[in-house]
Amino acid sequence: MAQIIAGSGLWNTHADPQKASNDAISESLSTNKAEAAFSAERIVVVSLLALTEENDETLVPRKDDWQVTRDVHAIFAKLTTLEDSDVTRILTFVVAETLPCGSAMVEGLGSKLGVDMTDHWSPDQTFFDLMRDKPTINAMLKEVGGKVTADAHIASTAKVQKKIFQDYLDGTRPTNKKGDKKGWHPRYMGFPMGTYTKRGGIRAAEDGKVVKVHYAS
Repeated sequence: MAQIIAGSGLWNTHADPQKASNDAISESLSTNKAEAAFSAERIVVVSLLALTEENDETLVPRKDDWQVTRDVHAIFAKLTTLEDSDVTRILTFVVAETLPCGSAMVEGLGSKLGVDMTDHWSPDQTFFDLMRDKPTINAMLKEVGGKVTADAHIASTAKVQKKIFQDYLDGTRPTNKKGDKKGWHPRYMGFPMGTYTKRGGIRAAEDGKVVKVHYAS
């Protein structure tokens, strides 16, 4: 455990860098419920280890962190004084922090553990701003507004369809009885990950298909 956190002369593990493509995505990620819970758990884990370093965003240093180090001996000594349950708690956090974002392992674990992303994430303005593919937007509109509405706006601009879609989600527009906005989240947030077109090209979805045999119930 100490070597996972502090590194070894023979091997190192790094925290996921959590790099976002732009500031809007970074802000969206920093304010979601899952990140808030993760940050709160990090505070507990750091306290258990009696670490006092300030301004560190991760317990395990990231690959590109400059001159961020941990004292392996101090961590090991502290770990030997903790209850097994606390050590297991720290290990769980460390494994989560070093889990590569977007990896096939994430897809496998999400399916195996029955993760429901509606408990951790909801669509925000950044999500809608990033939606640009009209067939996908129309398919999503069908999910919340029903087939009649989606078909009626199939030729409408992406901007118009997204506005209607958002109106359904926030309750401005009454939901068609064939639609369903309660707890809606895009198929991309499901385990296994789903898609809206047959074009492919979404790495996480393709990786999930490859490894699903190992995580079948």
